[in-house]
Amino acid sequence: EPNKRLFGLVATITGARAGELTQLTKADVVEEAGHLCIDINDNGDKSIKNAASARLVPLTDGAMGFSLTEFREWVAALPSSDSLVFGMSRDTASQWFNREVLPQALPDRTGDLVLHSLRHTMATLFKNAGVAESLAGDVLGHSGQGITFGLYGKAKAVDQMANALAQALLTSNHSR
Repeated sequence: EPNKRLFGLVATITGARAGELTQLTKADVVEEAGHLCIDINDNGDKSIKNAASARLVPLTDGAMGFSLTEFREWVAALPSSDSLVFGMSRDTASQWFNREVLPQALPDRTGDLVLHSLRHTMATLFKNAGVAESLAGDVLGHSGQGITFGLYGKAKAVDQMANALAQALLTSNHSR
């Protein structure tokens, strides 16, 4: 199912929380500084964990098999600006990912690896790629010191976040 596959890919390449992704609407997929981004916000009936969770996250073409073209086409086909991008609740998306995707992707995984573990993986990829701690915190929507892998700073430009994601996702060694 395209919505589930795209959900899994976007979760993998952004480190966004399941609830953040499942609340995304067509209107939340935006162009900023020449990058296609997801706008994680609390507009309307949506909720976010804290103020730092509101952010634009650039999507990285080619990372982990993600296609910007395919995602753009998926979003463009949604009927209205308030249509949910993935059409699933947080619990449905998390349970599907944990039950169906992880056992196939990581057959030797331990039971404590879940969808939320992707956030930890993203922080580790950033750290290993030498990305500034504050910039990694901006992408992950962390609010304070020690949450990502050190000090959290002020929001950075979308260009910097896009470069950081590309650096972490496209140039790192993805051996398992």
